[in-house]
Amino acid sequence: MIRVLIVEDDKFARQGMIQSLPWEKHRMVVVGEASNGKAALEILAKDRVDLVLCDYSMPGMNGLELLTAIREKYPEVAVGMITLYESFDIIQQAMRIGAIDYISKLQLEEENYDQVLETLEKKVSEQRQIRRKATPVMVCPQDVCYLFSCINNQAVDVLNERYSDLFLEHPVEIGLNIYACYQSGVAEGKDVLNIIAHPWYALRITGLTQYEQDKFYCLVRRYYRYHMFYYHKSKTICIAELERIVNSIPSVQEDSVERLQSVWMASEWLYDDAVFKRQLLALRECMLPFNVLFKLLVKIEDAVSRKYGDVFSDVKPDLPYNLFSWEEVSGWLTNMHDRMQRSVRARKLSDEVMRCVTKALQIIYDEIDSPLLVNEVAGRVNMSRSYFSSCFKKVTGVAFNQYVRKKRILIAKEYLESTDYPVTDIAAKCGYEDEKYFGKVFRQETGMLPTRYRKERKKSVSQDV
Repeated sequence: MIRVLIVEDDKFARQGMIQSLPWEKHRMVVVGEASNGKAALEILAKDRVDLVLCDYSMPGMNGLELLTAIREKYPEVAVGMITLYESFDIIQQAMRIGAIDYISKLQLEEENYDQVLETLEKKVSEQRQIRRKATPVMVCPQDVCYLFSCINNQAVDVLNERYSDLFLEHPVEIGLNIYACYQSGVAEGKDVLNIIAHPWYALRITGLTQYEQDKFYCLVRRYYRYHMFYYHKSKTICIAELERIVNSIPSVQEDSVERLQSVWMASEWLYDDAVFKRQLLALRECMLPFNVLFKLLVKIEDAVSRKYGDVFSDVKPDLPYNLFSWEEVSGWLTNMHDRMQRSVRARKLSDEVMRCVTKALQIIYDEIDSPLLVNEVAGRVNMSRSYFSSCFKKVTGVAFNQYVRKKRILIAKEYLESTDYPVTDIAAKCGYEDEKYFGKVFRQETGMLPTRYRKERKKSVSQDV
């Protein structure tokens, strides 16, 4: 596996890269993260890293300075430079110093993940191949290996302290939340599988004689991401069965992910316990690889914040950027579901009223590019126009038409800030057929025309950089 260190001063950008990119698919594993160059060098001094991906723009030591330090101290470590804009000058300097590639943040936003990682994998592998020509292949030193993991990612020191009489040598980390100890490291006569208890669990892998160690560790990491993450039961499994399971992992079907996404984007689970439990069970049984699962969780967080945020303003989703087991995923979703139900009860409105209003919010969000007439939406949620208007204002605090107008302008602002779409296209995407009328409304809400707004925002971003 290619061991990767992410260096990025923006915490959310850093965690987004760690959790969202399909690292394992390209034989990579993120073994560390740092918010600045100094912290990155401290990690390199004590841990083995094959590839550093560092942002160019960082306080203190910028990316080029970090690249120079790495080339001097750790010439075997490959470095990829991350840039906000494809600046020819920065790219030229980075490649001259010794970077193997550069990555535009726009590439990541456009989700060209596979292409980016495929290129990096190829270049790192070429370097490693040259260095390893004369290096013998390491095989597993024992026939049996024990693997340990924890459903809430406790430090391995906790495992060592809790079972101090079990280990002759400390388990070593071979992947995120995965620790390994060969049979020789366990006290004789100890029944590991029956001794290890919640929240820790163990796997006993047999048949490793003459098995390549790197290949074994790679199998284990894939098994963890697809199976151990979801189900935690101590057991014995032979290496041939482990291979069979890992090699038979089905590819993720886009239509199945879209189906899951559609049910979680809807509002039924917010109120109905039975629907929520059914969706939660279905999500677990899919056993999505973590990067796909995390993307779905981000979309759920976004839906709660953006679709229903005006109703549940007191419920902050706050998705953790590190989740180490299905229990943590289930706990986050359950906690959010419970808080929403308490919020509904506190309003002293009927479940039916809340259900109809949130359904209307879903319609507004999903169909913002279409005409949204109060009488039509009221009919679709099975309410009279007058009663719907009254309930909608009670729940959101504003009248229906005012709410739709503000939502259209909010989305227009996002398009203007993050895309290069023509104003005519943005107007259409926000439900305005007439560009001039859109400009008039936008100016009333923001104090400036769309073109001026876009120019001011881009100027602000460039100054920040």
